[in-house]
Amino acid sequence: MNSVKYCDKDVYPSKIVCIGRNYAEHIAELNNETPTEPVFFIKPNSAISNELQFNEEVAIHFEGEIVFLIQAGELAGIGFVLDLTRREVQSELKHKGLPWERAKAFDKSAVLSDFVEFSGDYQGLSMELYINDRLAQK
Repeated sequence: MNSVKYCDKDVYPSKIVCIGRNYAEHIAELNNETPTEPVFFIKPNSAISNELQFNEEVAIHFEGEIVFLIQAGELAGIGFVLDLTRREVQSELKHKGLPWERAKAFDKSAVLSDFVEFSGDYQGLSMELYINDRLAQK
């Protein structure tokens, strides 16, 4: 099983629970409908990685996300995940009304940072993703 670091200890999450279509700009960018309820999907443990790896023959899109570690039903830690998507596959699946898993839940599709303790104070939380010293996402 793949692990993540939390306070310098290995933790073995069984899955990553993701919430999709929760950013208005991204919804508009992909020409999606705004949902009336949260859209949930799962990434399995095999999606967890701490190193970016992908096949250059397959178009991969990315999004930086704030990620929380939940232990015993409580928010325990916070980190960063680079969420990788096979966007063309996702578009095809969405068009057919099929689940997104093949596009979102492939091996090493969630590149995670180490987690640090989280007090639960959401004020001022933000995330910036830089690629080659250029701001790619805020």
